[in-house]
Amino acid sequence: MTTDQLYDPKLETMPWDDVQKMTFEAAREQLERVYARSPFYRRRFDEAGVTPSDVRQPEDLVRIPLMDKEQERQSQDDDPPFGEHLCADRDDVVRIYASSGTTGRPTFFALTQRDLDNQTTVMARVFHTAGIRKSDTMG
Repeated sequence: MTTDQLYDPKLETMPWDDVQKMTFEAAREQLERVYARSPFYRRRFDEAGVTPSDVRQPEDLVRIPLMDKEQERQSQDDDPPFGEHLCADRDDVVRIYASSGTTGRPTFFALTQRDLDNQTTVMARVFHTAGIRKSDTMG
């Protein structure tokens, strides 16, 4: 495989063990962030009897409570428009998306510039993997 086939050669040729370690560390940082910044997630973690520091290895991730769509809607009802699960300062929100609402009321997604930058990188990687390059046009 040549490097022009890769979007990010350093990341995409990294040994799998290193990828797993990097991914797990990013997940731990995210858990710390949501616990510190979101009343919704802090309450959910506390109810489950778990803190981010309890997650020491990937197998511990099963202890983290997830959010379902009804909980998301309730969170947004309790603290409109984004909900108590928002982990960013509202002043840092630069774009808002909404779900289609096909299974009930639409829900809102607030994104920061960092979120948008990450989304752009992920989509660029997807398109690159599909063989699409900057010089290509689509109609």
